Amino acid sequence: MQRDDFYSAAVNYQPTSNLGLTLVYYYDAVKALKVRAGQPIINQPNPWQASFIADYNLSKRTDVGWGGREQHAQWC
Repeated sequence: MQRDDFYSAAVNYQPTSNLGLTLVYYYDAVKALKVRAGQPIINQPNPWQASFIADYNLSKRTDVGWGGREQHAQWC
């Protein structure tokens, strides 16, 4: 059983009519993790992820995109 609060925030910016930039951040505030009945509660670190997406419109129906992410999720 896992108890946690999950948060996310996103920013979208369009510097030109053809270019769109998006930055998203996800955060999981883990309160408690219990795998089996009778097992002690495990306090885990809080995982997070940041994602970046760039999208460029070549024409009305064609676009190219590039994305990347950084993730931190350390589980015992």
